[in-house]
Amino acid sequence: METVRFTPTLQTSGQFLELGNGYLQGVCDEAGTWAAVSLGIGTSTVCGTGRWWFANLPLMPGVTTGTGIAVNGKSAWRIAVVLMAGRAELFVDERSVGATHPFAWEADDTLKVVFGLVPNHFHW
Repeated sequence: METVRFTPTLQTSGQFLELGNGYLQGVCDEAGTWAAVSLGIGTSTVCGTGRWWFANLPLMPGVTTGTGIAVNGKSAWRIAVVLMAGRAELFVDERSVGATHPFAWEADDTLKVVFGLVPNHFHW
């Protein structure tokens, strides 16, 4: 099955996140059974305020959850993802992921999430 690139958006409940020289990219399969989103914080990224969620996702009928990982230079946190109302809400330890949780985001930190039945051969 072919993969398709898409352009997700990262929205906030407070001040808007400005990617600067960071990146935000998405890939999914044509059938809508899985998708993946990758966010990288750059040296000129402004992380905004409040909680974060991904939007502008492809249609994935029947997909309601996902998983992910947030990594900084010292540690990694497992991300729980809940898809609802056309967006992907992100949680660590039952708290929303955002500008200061699970850590204060800095250059080279990453957030990667997947939704649905991701094939074994998928690599970032």
